[in-house]
Amino acid sequence: MKFVNLLKLFVRGIVLSQSKLDRSILLNYFRAYIVFLLILCMATGFIYGIMIRSLRQEIIKANSILLMNTLESIEKEFAVLDDLVLQINSNSRIINYANIQYNDLSPVAFYRAYEVLEDLATYVKGNNFIEDIYIFFSNENVVTSSYRAGKMFYFKYLNKYNNFSFDLINKYSYKDIVYNKSEDENDVRIYYINSIPIGNKTNPKATVIFKINSNVIKSFIKDNQFTGKTEITIFNNNNDPIIKYNVSSEYIDNDNLIKVTINSPILNWEITATTPKTEFEANLMSIRSTIMVILILALVVGTMIALYFSHRNCKPIVNLVKILNKEEMNQINGKIFENIENNIIRTINENKVLKQKIERQAKLVTNSVLEKLLKQEFDDKKEIDEIMEMLNIELKSSKFVVCSIKLFISENYKTNYSIIINDLKELIEREQKGYVFYINEANVSMLIEVINEQGFNPTEFGRKIIQILNKHNVNSMVGIGSYCNSIREINKSYKEALLSLNVLSKGKGEVILYDSIKHLNETRTKYYYPIKIEQEIINSVKAGDIKKVEEILEEIYNENFKEIQLSGQISRILIYNIISTVIKIMVELGLD
Repeated sequence: MKFVNLLKLFVRGIVLSQSKLDRSILLNYFRAYIVFLLILCMATGFIYGIMIRSLRQEIIKANSILLMNTLESIEKEFAVLDDLVLQINSNSRIINYANIQYNDLSPVAFYRAYEVLEDLATYVKGNNFIEDIYIFFSNENVVTSSYRAGKMFYFKYLNKYNNFSFDLINKYSYKDIVYNKSEDENDVRIYYINSIPIGNKTNPKATVIFKINSNVIKSFIKDNQFTGKTEITIFNNNNDPIIKYNVSSEYIDNDNLIKVTINSPILNWEITATTPKTEFEANLMSIRSTIMVILILALVVGTMIALYFSHRNCKPIVNLVKILNKEEMNQINGKIFENIENNIIRTINENKVLKQKIERQAKLVTNSVLEKLLKQEFDDKKEIDEIMEMLNIELKSSKFVVCSIKLFISENYKTNYSIIINDLKELIEREQKGYVFYINEANVSMLIEVINEQGFNPTEFGRKIIQILNKHNVNSMVGIGSYCNSIREINKSYKEALLSLNVLSKGKGEVILYDSIKHLNETRTKYYYPIKIEQEIINSVKAGDIKKVEEILEEIYNENFKEIQLSGQISRILIYNIISTVIKIMVELGLD
């Protein structure tokens, strides 16, 4: 009906136009209306130019943010590798294998190599950023996560895929990144190298090489790619391309590209993203065409309406055009920033996953350090403080006590130590806080952080330990040392717990507090053989000073058998420690 009415008005307007006065009014309106439309067309062209410049700047900003997100993700993965190097540096199995003699083909050497291989395989499985780990030891051995070989055999038969050089593994390296061109000449292999022990530039024991998984880096690039046609290239410090992503075979002149470059001072890398202008100019051309169509339609509609409304203005139509322009602009900007917002959310989620990985690795490192403190492998106060600060180890209490659990394991009984240790960890978490350490097949020890001293009963806690072990059909007895007020004193509580287990009158299912037995005869439960004396014996034997060795042994004898009378059990422990010292001397001197 509305359309029919408009046609009637159109016919009536033709009749009215026969009048000179009406024609004059109509022509004046048309002239003003056409001028107004021409101004709108010119304004559209001007706004189009401003939009191109503005959108170009927004694209550069958005690309810069996405490239920064990519670099931060890569740098975080390398930071995780630094933590893994610290873990390898403190791994007792790797240290033991590094100290074996050249060309040692004994079963012990092969077993230690298997232990190292097993640890490296665990590290590789736990980190998607690395494909493999190679350790070149100074004793001419090579161990990876999948095999062990001699260094000469490796370089002759196994090196063709990695192309490592002798110079690379025979010098001290610290956080070095090296590159190797692959056979297809498209991708570059990336390796991250560190020497251990860390900081020992004069006598490194081994070179650790991580083979980086380039697909992980490409996944970071893909997650932060601006458009489907954006090409991203990573260059090393020599300005050589090491990773190319989404490379187009079509040649595009540099004038038709938007190029953004971000540098990483940590990795000495440069990442560049290039986006063709056509990616956004096509959308702008579509917007401009839409606006022009709207203007033409407005002219046609305005002409029809002007036949009747010639005495009125066309402000409503102008306002309509402005509203349409504004809605189109909001739609374009919304798409750009929605993409940025999604990538920021994805980066936050990746940071959460990375934080969880770091927390798990921090627990492993903390357990390793505390076990060494328990066994007094660190005895220098300054060194202990530096290690605690470097690894950011924070304990929840200043009061500690050590429980040592003696396990009576049958030879025919297969014990799952991991389940037992997990149950003991759950007990500590319910009662207080602390850590559980596997010492050997017959002993598991616990370091307890006493959070609530009033609610902690050592004897009751020991009985709960025995109950847990009884559920696993394992007989046990528990020795508990005295309280200590510093992490540096936990070795004292550990020794007291071990001495409690040596009381001959106690047996299976017993909980023995050191404070309950020390009054019986302290001379029976202590012996004189400090670490300082052991080190003096080792140094004197190396120096060939036999007289000094005899004097030290006579001092040990006088302190343990003349000044006091040791029990038979404690005497055997002393003899075992002296035999252990002799074995250390033979290992260091390379004697069979």
